[in-house]
Amino acid sequence: MAGETSGISNKIQVLKETEYADGGVGGEQVFGVTKSFTWRKETSTVQSYGLEGDGAKATHNIDGVTVYSGTHEFELTTGKVLEAVMGAISGNDITIANTLPSYAVKAVDEGGETEDQILISGIKYGKFSINITRGSPITVTADWIGKTITNTGTFTPTEATIEPLIGEDAYISTGTAFSSGLDNITIEIDRGIEGYRFLEQTDSGSRRLISKIIEKVLTLTANGSITGQRDVLEEAFGGSTIQDLRTDSDYTLTIGRGSISITVDLKGSRVTTVEADYNKENDLSLMNFDLISKDIEVTAVDAE
Repeated sequence: MAGETSGISNKIQVLKETEYADGGVGGEQVFGVTKSFTWRKETSTVQSYGLEGDGAKATHNIDGVTVYSGTHEFELTTGKVLEAVMGAISGNDITIANTLPSYAVKAVDEGGETEDQILISGIKYGKFSINITRGSPITVTADWIGKTITNTGTFTPTEATIEPLIGEDAYISTGTAFSSGLDNITIEIDRGIEGYRFLEQTDSGSRRLISKIIEKVLTLTANGSITGQRDVLEEAFGGSTIQDLRTDSDYTLTIGRGSISITVDLKGSRVTTVEADYNKENDLSLMNFDLISKDIEVTAVDAE
């Protein structure tokens, strides 16, 4: 698909939809401190072939389905936003659901000669990459797919009232290992979403738009680096002899400041690779690691 239009903004409002692509009648959601919100329009193109002269030759270029997609980067202030990529929220508990909620986003287009104000509806967030680095704000890079872009009236972007959480507010643990020494970690929650256009009756002006966004296989991965005791390495790869005796473990990422807390439980996780620089004198390992997980559960408590 070839890109046709694109835009960028740091002045947005996120509105939760009650019905898919209804424009956000469910009310505003503050996703944190938005750093950038980008979008692009892509239309699939197919060619029709016929026999002309010496052989088969393209006779027509035909436009197909139009898809709007983009990236939303923001600094984390609340764990409640994980509902967007996980799907189910009940009180403070967030779990994986088969169907994701949808959103509409109002944005001020800063890429053109004038600051047009647009509404992108039918958005689903398909992937969150949560990056936690010592000394820096915790950031989320979220990929999304949407259905339509239209002009909207004037609006006032809502700013987060809570300061972003930072790397020092977090640690990861499994039993006693990994309880300290985390330098950085990135957790990626990928729902593998894809926009579909079905054969169905619709308005003539909407026949090139997607009908629905489908959630596919859940993929949970994490990677990072830690400074830890030798038992961290032993736990990852099984015993003091570091043999292949590993079993799946639950890893818990804890983020908290004051009355704000986020607990991310990565269920059935296994470390897949470890690159270690072992310092025998201090009995310390400087390690880069990758892990995969089977499931995820989040408990998020906001400031009172």
